Amino acid sequence: LSPFIDNHLFIRTHGQTHPVYDFLFSYYSFSSGQLLRWSPGINVNLLLTTHDELDWKDFYRHNRETCFIDPGLFPERRIPFLNWALKFLKLSAKRPPVFHCFGLHEWAMLYRSEVKQHPDVPLRIAQKTLDELVQNNSLCCSHYDAFRFFTPNAKPLNKSQLLRETVPEHEQPGCIHANMDLYKLGYKIAPFISSDLLAELFIMARQCREIDMRASPYDISKYGFTSIPIETREGREQYVAEQRKLYIEAQNLRANLISTYEILLEAKTNVYR
Repeated sequence: LSPFIDNHLFIRTHGQTHPVYDFLFSYYSFSSGQLLRWSPGINVNLLLTTHDELDWKDFYRHNRETCFIDPGLFPERRIPFLNWALKFLKLSAKRPPVFHCFGLHEWAMLYRSEVKQHPDVPLRIAQKTLDELVQNNSLCCSHYDAFRFFTPNAKPLNKSQLLRETVPEHEQPGCIHANMDLYKLGYKIAPFISSDLLAELFIMARQCREIDMRASPYDISKYGFTSIPIETREGREQYVAEQRKLYIEAQNLRANLISTYEILLEAKTNVYR
């Protein structure tokens, strides 16, 4: 991760922006510095080194010649979150994946509007063509945090009128944003999650974001990306193929994240028995 993060910091330090990758550090609240901090996760004993060599040092308990991340230090007030997140992950994992949204959420965020999420990035397609594509295709977004950015004119066109309160009822594992947000559910329990798994979740989020923006109406060619032209049949087929690949990879990551939550919740519960 270090080369990628170093490049992000270089761009930011020089007052530049990146319409694809900045999202990973602005929308998500985990800083690049936190992401680079190492943790073995829980249920791992380390041969005792000097305390100063450890990241997340306040979360370790020392036991003679070893030390370990102590699940008892997970805040008791956040146990309801553990239960909610675990139930949420399991529910979404059981649903059949949907592969016919074609990434139209980015288009719906621009439908019949002059306001852009990325004002410094030109569109690769005329506004009229964009509007016609949204009007002539069924919007079936299942992810609330994408739907909430739809323009007022686009929201009524979506198959479901999503609410934050009903998020668990709609999330499904084929959704690129759902698989991107596995990263968020990972860092929410840092450092009680292993850094290896968290890094894999971040890489998944980065891959999802790339496909997300490549299929958008924005012209991001100057940033080294080729577009996925979902306004064409070939482009939609390409998007579905990429979406399926991400879904397959995310299945294992979601299962590992569920297992981590289960282990943490069980360990935390045992503290109070």
